[in-house]
Amino acid sequence: MSEQIEEQKRKLTAEGIDWYCLPYYKSPSIPATLYDVFNGARLTQRIIREKRVDVLHARVHVPVSMAAIARKFSLRKPKMIFDIRGFMAEEHTDAGTWKPNAAFCFAHSSASNAG
Repeated sequence: MSEQIEEQKRKLTAEGIDWYCLPYYKSPSIPATLYDVFNGARLTQRIIREKRVDVLHARVHVPVSMAAIARKFSLRKPKMIFDIRGFMAEEHTDAGTWKPNAAFCFAHSSASNAG
């Protein structure tokens, strides 16, 4: 797997794109996600400072959480774009990580289907 990552990184570097990869922790779910968010926020804050970033762009809830935390604690305050493509409850249900009849999915579904 690391050879594939390194190859992708080389291709992106050739296009002038800096790409950063952090490990992902899946379990236990909530503590692992919190760790990933704060680890990602720390890296994002460093990138904002070193690269003088003006805009942060995210399409998914966890990365936008990283960006928001990094922005909050940065001297530089880049603009943020959250280009949402789907709701988190639907994404987890579709991926099979949340049961379709779970209370939080029902609450989301009811709210999104309200008139």
